[in-house]
Amino acid sequence: MPQNIFGTDGVRGVANADLSCDLAFRLGRAATKFLGPDICVGRDTRLSGTMLESALTAGIMAEGGRPHCCGVIPTPAVALLTVQNDLDGGIVISASHNPPEFNGIKFFSRKGMKLPDAVEEEISAWVMSEEAMAADTLPTGAGVGHIIKMKDARKAYVDHAISTLDGLKLDGLVVAVDCGHGASCQTTPAALQRLGATVHAINTDYC
Repeated sequence: MPQNIFGTDGVRGVANADLSCDLAFRLGRAATKFLGPDICVGRDTRLSGTMLESALTAGIMAEGGRPHCCGVIPTPAVALLTVQNDLDGGIVISASHNPPEFNGIKFFSRKGMKLPDAVEEEISAWVMSEEAMAADTLPTGAGVGHIIKMKDARKAYVDHAISTLDGLKLDGLVVAVDCGHGASCQTTPAALQRLGATVHAINTDYC
């Protein structure tokens, strides 16, 4: 039986080596086959993120699916937006605390939860199969999928975060934030400003 390519938190490895574009493409196909056609996709700010996103979404579309792309956004936002928009599943391209040359592909169920081990094992076995390596079963013409750009994805996440704070106000506070060039580099300052704080943010840019 093929080795399970999923670790404790998705499929991770050095981007363009262990985690290749070919593997990302096959994982995109698998998302459509095993979860359904409508998949929420987000990523962090790693340099390899756009490369892997391109390969992953190409795989989703090659299998006839529709990637709903959020762009750079925190991991929990992908889970939230999957549920809010009644999508079939979600995928975030991120390697969390790992060094910058690493990246990862993490799946969410339609309920915004980690996939059961049995489903990950099934996906892993298919991704490593001869069927996944072949292109002769792929749809053509009108059967090919297309990208859907998710509008106001960051705003929806910030709205939800603020709704959990039970009327908290930060009026009059001056807050300094080092966003560390991370996935929350846009959402954190936005949330603090919405709560009334004067925000001085640094390191909000990314590749």
